[in-house]
Amino acid sequence: MTTSSLRSVTPTRYDIDSVSHDHPVYLTHISGHMSMVNTKALQLAGIDKNTNDPEGGIITRDGSGQPTGVFKESAQDLIKRVLPPFTIDEVKKALATANDRLLEEGVTSVQDAWAGWIAPKEFMGYQDAVKEGLLQVRVILMPDVESIKVKDGHFDFGFGLHSGFGNERLRLGPIKIFIDGSLIGRTAALTQPYASDPNNKGLLVKPKERILEQVRIAHEDGWQVAMHVIGDQAIEVALESIEKVMGKKAKQYRPRLEHCGVLREDLIQRIKSLGAVVVTQPHFIWELGDGFREALGEVRLKLTYPFASLRDLPIIAFSSDRPVVEGSPLLGIQAAVRRQTQSGAFLVPEEKITIEEAIRWYTIGAASAAFEEQIRGTLEQGKLADFIVLSESPFEVESERISAIKVDLTVIGGKIVYKSQ
Repeated sequence: MTTSSLRSVTPTRYDIDSVSHDHPVYLTHISGHMSMVNTKALQLAGIDKNTNDPEGGIITRDGSGQPTGVFKESAQDLIKRVLPPFTIDEVKKALATANDRLLEEGVTSVQDAWAGWIAPKEFMGYQDAVKEGLLQVRVILMPDVESIKVKDGHFDFGFGLHSGFGNERLRLGPIKIFIDGSLIGRTAALTQPYASDPNNKGLLVKPKERILEQVRIAHEDGWQVAMHVIGDQAIEVALESIEKVMGKKAKQYRPRLEHCGVLREDLIQRIKSLGAVVVTQPHFIWELGDGFREALGEVRLKLTYPFASLRDLPIIAFSSDRPVVEGSPLLGIQAAVRRQTQSGAFLVPEEKITIEEAIRWYTIGAASAAFEEQIRGTLEQGKLADFIVLSESPFEVESERISAIKVDLTVIGGKIVYKSQ
């Protein structure tokens, strides 16, 4: 199965049983929105035909009502609770490996949009990795709201810590709030059914009232808010929550809309009016674009991950959403200026943007999305000396060759941390 297609080729418990029947097997989709297990794993988790779907999740079932071993969205937690946790040493080893890959790709700063879900003491792993020199890339951690308990109407997190705590190497960023699922799993919340599944509009992973309450508590506790929204219904819910909680002052708090996959013109205007930040992923066009056409049809395709239509918004940032797709910024820049899919087709080419715009959205746009435009995002006196040296100028090569440009040097804080061989 590749990330380039949204077609359902998901293995079930019966497929996995044919490989391993006596040992529990857990597979996770690269999107993070879906997991697959065998019969042994179902037995260990105590899941059978009488197990109800949890709020915001789906246990897929066969004709007799038996679980097929495929779990979507919050239903995955039913399986994850019996998985052995990663150790701190495993977390540090993984961070060191990721660091080397990022430096090679010319990435100097990242934002972990699912911080705290990998290991029970994941933040300790981050701190140790920085201290031990294993992690040189600057990191902003985005804790998931579901991992934080509420006590007396406030988040019970580190004696009141919130966005901004830390330093230039490792800092707390926005709190992450999932509102819907994915186009891959057909769980992104749409106002109209999927073209490939006429009886399905996706789903909100939690009730609107709970979303509003989470946004309210986060805002009152000093957190910047980042909401996972892909479908247009989910974007509507996010904007309603912003309007009710932050009102006309929303712009100064920079509430973030992560993805904004299926946008309508009226939603773009509401985003502009509120001053909300859009963080979107250009490389989705290349790796997932053909699947978008299958899932949504030609009409809504024009509204899917638009770029040119967002030019008038106050802050636009590009990101990768890795590991869903490859994360190199050069790949994303090429996708943004070409909007070509893996099949060779062009996906709404009128939504192309310029190379300069794509670079700005990866740099100053990303910094502004994190309230850090005063220290990074551009090369200016007084800012962090984070930059890269490329083998060729992206402004001078053919657009289809941008992704082939090599990173010669990666510099963080004025220190060379990667040098091409």
